Amino acid sequence: MSTKSDRIADDIRRILSEVTELRHKTEIMEMVFVVKEPDTIRAAEAYDGLRKQVIASNNERRAHVAQVVEMAVAVQRAQSVADIASRVAEWMTQVGVVQLMGVPANSRLTFDDLFELLDAGPGEVTVIEAAFADVATGAVLRRGRAEHRDVPQDTLAENGSTIR
Repeated sequence: MSTKSDRIADDIRRILSEVTELRHKTEIMEMVFVVKEPDTIRAAEAYDGLRKQVIASNNERRAHVAQVVEMAVAVQRAQSVADIASRVAEWMTQVGVVQLMGVPANSRLTFDDLFELLDAGPGEVTVIEAAFADVATGAVLRRGRAEHRDVPQDTLAENGSTIR
């Protein structure tokens, strides 16, 4: 037995479904209109947007290829790993990537956002591999790794940062 409120709820769901279907059909009609009427302002705007995306994509690819070539040259010319490490640090600064051995102060990120904890053992949690984040967006690009260790206080600087 259906109550009045059940019938009203069913009617609302049906109306919402029909509105969603109408919205979808309207979007399809707009796309067809853009394709069939290329001289319209909307079609011109769509074409211009697509053209700009293709150009931007090509420029980004060219920049990426140039960076890879620069890396290859740096590896060929390097006298030591330290030479490469300093170049990588420069490149990371240029593109706005930061290496993190802990959670930055005043950050919205948590330890779990930044690091994968490899074990559930006793002891202090020690970061064994850095995390990487985008300075501009705050996005975590690559999580670091951490594990529990019993680390003597006088060797912390050699073994990495300890998160308490």
